[in-house]
Amino acid sequence: SKDLYFLTLGFCMTNSKIRPCTVNVKEVAILIGISKSTVYEYIKPTSRSYKKDFPRPFSYSDDGVGPSRWKLESIEEWVENRSKQSKGDNRG
Repeated sequence: SKDLYFLTLGFCMTNSKIRPCTVNVKEVAILIGISKSTVYEYIKPTSRSYKKDFPRPFSYSDDGVGPSRWKLESIEEWVENRSKQSKGDNRG
């Protein structure tokens, strides 16, 4: 089907818009406004910058060694949740 075709190309349809379903580390960094190395620090448990709630990447390869990808939706949700938390913190 048409939807399956877009999905195999790494695109999906949401709200009648075609957009990427997954993003790489460079795109995650741009979306959040941080460096690529900070993205990796967010997911590294031994890092001072570790974010327990930050979405974990995945790989399309069977052995998990391929390039890291993140679900765009999970990054957007994380940003939205952080925004809600910071607004709540500012209200006192």
